[in-house]
Amino acid sequence: MPVWPALALRIAEVRLRQWFPRLMWYVTTPRAERLALLPELQRLESDPAFVAEFCAYLDGALVQRQMDDAFAELVRALEDHDGPWEPGTSG
Repeated sequence: MPVWPALALRIAEVRLRQWFPRLMWYVTTPRAERLALLPELQRLESDPAFVAEFCAYLDGALVQRQMDDAFAELVRALEDHDGPWEPGTSG
């Protein structure tokens, strides 16, 4: 079997995921997995302790994401030699 049809299909899938992420999530995610989210959403509406736990988890994830982005930016800057310091200088 030629490789190019499979490659073309994969490229089309990637493009569809970029252009229509919600549609692709709905099409590719099994129905049972989508339905499993419903009880958790209902619990968020009714349980204040769960809301607090969820918000704390979300805050932690956002802080981690910001740290990851800052680290990636620092690595890119150091790779480009435009970092906050140059070798052989103080400060």
